[in-house]
Amino acid sequence: MTKNNRMTSVSSVRLRYAREYYGLSIDQVSQKAKSIKPADLLRYEEGADFPTYSKLELLAHVYRRPMLYFFFKTQPQDEELITAFRSVEKEIGPHLDMQIRVMMEKASLYRLNIAELFGKQEQPKFTLKLEESNVKSDISLSAWLRDALALPLEKQKQYKKAEFLVEDLREKLFNIGIYVFKDSFRANDVSGICLYDELFPVILLNNKTSFTRQLFTIFHEIYHLYCKETDVYLPKLNEETACNRFAGEFLIPTADLQKRLEGVNSFHDMKLIESLADEYTVSRTAMAYRLKSCNKISPSFYLSVQDDGIRRMNTESSGGNFYYTRLSYLGKPYVKRVFSDYYAGIINISAVAKYTGLKTAHISTLSSFMFGGEY
Repeated sequence: MTKNNRMTSVSSVRLRYAREYYGLSIDQVSQKAKSIKPADLLRYEEGADFPTYSKLELLAHVYRRPMLYFFFKTQPQDEELITAFRSVEKEIGPHLDMQIRVMMEKASLYRLNIAELFGKQEQPKFTLKLEESNVKSDISLSAWLRDALALPLEKQKQYKKAEFLVEDLREKLFNIGIYVFKDSFRANDVSGICLYDELFPVILLNNKTSFTRQLFTIFHEIYHLYCKETDVYLPKLNEETACNRFAGEFLIPTADLQKRLEGVNSFHDMKLIESLADEYTVSRTAMAYRLKSCNKISPSFYLSVQDDGIRRMNTESSGGNFYYTRLSYLGKPYVKRVFSDYYAGIINISAVAKYTGLKTAHISTLSSFMFGGEY
């Protein structure tokens, strides 16, 4: 296996594939693995030279793969996520950096876990229900969705905080076959990701964004799922999209808004925007966007609302509690399902650890947080 301390059994094809999978250049990998020069990495990928054990260990860490992966001689399969990466890049334009691809990997892992949990049991299937209900447009989708979620506009307006609405929505969506998770993205310009799947579609929200942004992102991504698309939501790229129009129309229906604005003469008023935003449980930016779409405010005033710090990062935290964070990321409906199967003897504690991302020693503490009233 070694010659002059070189790992001569390493596959050059897999070294190159692992790098390209994350969209990394040779120079970027060299920067991450500082002891590996670009010229050396190129030679490894060409099969002209081989890394030492320590350098292969570095590359395995950068590429997030076990070292054994690099010793297989078979050609890596064109994984499903590679196709998703290419599809998203074709749609949005910019090259997806490694951090976004890692988040898409996490979303895919959640999708696999959900599929394993449910198995062949009969479960609500979002896409199949849409087809059965003959939903053909975004207007009928909005009406169908409000009915499926038991969320009439009047009830939406009763929520005092977007945080509560987001959490209730996660449970309602779970019940109709859309699975919403959270994570803290390093790519702060990304609001969320969705992975389309006919049976188990997943939405992954950036927990660093405000709760009102998370709320808008949920409906933005639902529209992508309705269109059977995988998506990376980068709000600054393009605001005039069908997905944003749907999210805005769902949360702030035009007919209701116009009725609400009867008798209002001046719309370039931050107090008005703040009041309306609170009424509909949305962000000031989302409300300003709807007013701009209805030609009530100018594009320049809308931009001033955006630049006025309205789209804030989520400053609420769990106080550093690890278990609270895991529950927040996974969501109560998902964790309840995992523990329900565990206590019913359907899965063992190792499976619980796998599905929750915890060590087995921490499972009982997570359970106490979930069912002991601390969450």
